[in-house]
Amino acid sequence: EIMEEELQESVEKLQNEKRQLEATISAQQAEIQTLKAQLSHFQKSKDTNKDSNEGIESRSTNGGSQELSAEQIERYSRQLLLHDGFGVEGQRKLLSSSVLVIGAGGIGSAGSVVLGSVW
Repeated sequence: EIMEEELQESVEKLQNEKRQLEATISAQQAEIQTLKAQLSHFQKSKDTNKDSNEGIESRSTNGGSQELSAEQIERYSRQLLLHDGFGVEGQRKLLSSSVLVIGAGGIGSAGSVVLGSVW
């Protein structure tokens, strides 16, 4: 009788876990659909802008005009699409920024090589 109760509790616990997992899967599938729609929209706008040589234009920190080319938009598309990300303005700031490495010892020298290869 005690074994049956323990078994029944285990079954109920597993069923609850299954319902929670199904809810999580459903939420993630909805998020995937949203991301696919955003990607489709981005690809359509990319195809539209592909024929013209226009990019996204902004003012950089030095007062000049900086433009995100179609290649840059494609390269940084994941960052640009993030809901809580830094968006186009943040990407432009990154492109106009620079890094100074001081005291490039054992760890810093490897970091400077990585920074140099990115830019």
